[in-house]
Amino acid sequence: MDELYELMDQPALDDPVLIVHFEGFLDAGQAASTAMSHVIEAHDTTLVARFDSDELLDHRSHRPSLHLEQARLTEITWPEIALLATKDRGGNDVLVLVGPEPDLRWHAFAGQVVELAEDLGVHMTMTLNAFPSNVPHTRPTRLTAMATTEELAARVGRVTRMVSAPAGLDTVLIDLCGQSGIPAMGIWAQVPHYVSNMSYPRASADLVEAINQVAGTQYDTADLREAADSVHTRLDELVAANPEHRQMLMNLEQNHDTQADIERNAPLPSAVDLPSGDELADEVERFLRRLDGGAEA
Repeated sequence: MDELYELMDQPALDDPVLIVHFEGFLDAGQAASTAMSHVIEAHDTTLVARFDSDELLDHRSHRPSLHLEQARLTEITWPEIALLATKDRGGNDVLVLVGPEPDLRWHAFAGQVVELAEDLGVHMTMTLNAFPSNVPHTRPTRLTAMATTEELAARVGRVTRMVSAPAGLDTVLIDLCGQSGIPAMGIWAQVPHYVSNMSYPRASADLVEAINQVAGTQYDTADLREAADSVHTRLDELVAANPEHRQMLMNLEQNHDTQADIERNAPLPSAVDLPSGDELADEVERFLRRLDGGAEA
């Protein structure tokens, strides 16, 4: 089988964890991509492998960027899928796989990622995603996990017993890791649907802390928590100014708490109908742009 990557370096690693997020799939609130950036920026990185974007990407979907200086083309930057080696603040070795989700050759790509993981001594693979949900920003982030064993999935958040849904390449990677004997887990953060198109750092912090909890890494989330507090305050101000938004938030809170009672097998309060959050979502975007000094849409 032809190689889909070029090996750039093969550093000596001690029992690394592999963390994965593919751009373009399930990243509500930019939660997963922000978590990945937080991991990468914690320490210097080494480029371990670069994957062949011509073989894996449809460049009509993942177009390169051009750079002009006084109408002169100076550079074309191509989208890249790369495997990087880094460390956490405790000196633990970490591998991160970043870049767009491949459009082509999923079987071959996932197989070669797993081969690299085996060669580099990966002891666990973790994938990160986030999706919009009818949850309120006034409640803790809900994390849903899927893993190669139910015991592993139960270490983070809520285990979904049965579901059928479209799968991403990260799910294929989890499956192949399991077949190869590498424990693997996918973690999804639920992001309030009315903030899914902007940064929601609370979910990012919770994803990073889930990595710490399961893989034993040491990443500080203080900066993410500070940013999350700022966003929370802005949302509280916006909701408080509109009676309809206050009612919608109360309904979301009641629905959230009802679901929590179901999972605890507690007596259930009556169910509520959820209104559309589209209006609030639009106003949230305008509100945050004003606070950040942006132009009104």
